Amino acid sequence: MVTQSAEAAHVVFGLDAAWFAGTLFVLTYLLIMVERINRAIIALLAAGLMILGGVLTQEAAAHGSVLKETGIYKLWYHAIGDQGAIIAYATSPDGINWTKQGPVLLPEPGGWDEFGIWGPSVHFDGSIYWMWYAGAGPFGPPAIGVVTSTNGIDWNRFLPGPVLAEPDSIGDPQVVFEAGVFHMWYGNYDQRTIHYAQSPDGLNWSPLPTNPVLEPGALFTDPGMPTVAIPAGNVILDGLTIRNGFALGTGGVSVEIPPDADFALFNCLVEGNMGVGDGSGGGLAGTGNILIENSRFMNNETLPNETGGAAGAIRTGEGLLTVVNTLIAGNLGDAAIHTNNSLALMNVTLIENRGDIIFNPQPDPGLMTIQNSILYFNEIRVLDCPDGSTCDITYSDIQGGWPGPTNIDEDPLFADDGWHLTPGSPAVDTGSNTNAPPDDLDFDPRPVDGDFDDVATTDMGADEFIPWKTFLPIVLNN
Repeated sequence: MVTQSAEAAHVVFGLDAAWFAGTLFVLTYLLIMVERINRAIIALLAAGLMILGGVLTQEAAAHGSVLKETGIYKLWYHAIGDQGAIIAYATSPDGINWTKQGPVLLPEPGGWDEFGIWGPSVHFDGSIYWMWYAGAGPFGPPAIGVVTSTNGIDWNRFLPGPVLAEPDSIGDPQVVFEAGVFHMWYGNYDQRTIHYAQSPDGLNWSPLPTNPVLEPGALFTDPGMPTVAIPAGNVILDGLTIRNGFALGTGGVSVEIPPDADFALFNCLVEGNMGVGDGSGGGLAGTGNILIENSRFMNNETLPNETGGAAGAIRTGEGLLTVVNTLIAGNLGDAAIHTNNSLALMNVTLIENRGDIIFNPQPDPGLMTIQNSILYFNEIRVLDCPDGSTCDITYSDIQGGWPGPTNIDEDPLFADDGWHLTPGSPAVDTGSNTNAPPDDLDFDPRPVDGDFDDVATTDMGADEFIPWKTFLPIVLNN
């Protein structure tokens, strides 16, 4: 996992005013992210791929429902493990240190929820525990069911089917009992919206005729302006933090200059921005001769679009894109970089993105040069050389390999922070000094004799291994 400085992390408790001002945007964004996760789970469930058998291993935990009784916190939660998608139970004396008590509700073979269950919401009426939950099976789209228990552990399936089902896939119920009425808020996965229903008894539910009650429409149809807009050439941005923008094209840096004009970005952190629309770029998008040096592009994203072509970090059209001594990590899009013209990378670390690089020069063939760089741990390999174009990739660590005697395909062996090199890394002293920058992303000098062979050779990637430095882990958002 790639990490970033401590000042970039948000604290869950004691939120500052700047963070709180963006709460509505964050909630809407989370609605989309939860919907994506649920779609992935539902796809696996519908295919029957999570019906495994066994008990102990849990590969995921989410969708918790908590009650506090007699000084004990009780948590029912959705787990994925050896028995597929189930409901598990845990207890805690303080709400922080939890003891897993194991599965308490499993999919019912042959039942409406036999493919998997998730999203519990538990209510205790003084004598009986009620749990509403989402389930998927062979008889229709995911729906919401209910079970009861006298102790919160042994649950009784007293109904043959769900208590709330719709033509769309629904789930993740949250139920509140107030003034003699049960109120339920639940997710409609197909519409990406929150719906509401009422019930006098917790069994017979009436959805609100005007549903949904919450939808992410503003996020899709009313984006704002990019954090930085560059309307003319010969501009340099140096030493800025460009964060949390949301706009058509890009939420970060929008570069709209003539193809032969110049723009440079030095020593910047571009993080957590979101671009919308076809051909968008989460962190930066535009045209012109763009130089990016000694910078970090992290956790940027593009929203899904119909025709593709979006890039999580950088999306450029006409003009040369040059990236030097830069970390590009944790970005979500069709690729981290997508360019329609020539591209040059020097000592770039491009890791843990949705995809790596789309090189798609138009209308004429282009030139892609990559030297001393690391392209690894990206979810999808899209790097290719189109017919007619020239691709010169040397002294680089490319997952999946690339032809050439100086290229390698080996785990870079990063430090705990996810991108600095460690002793024994195959990227140490295996780059080329030719045209390499004089220092690395941390401003440590290049080259350094990192393998102690009395020959100082530039390393691959944005980091130059310094034997006496240590790096501590801090979590990256994505």
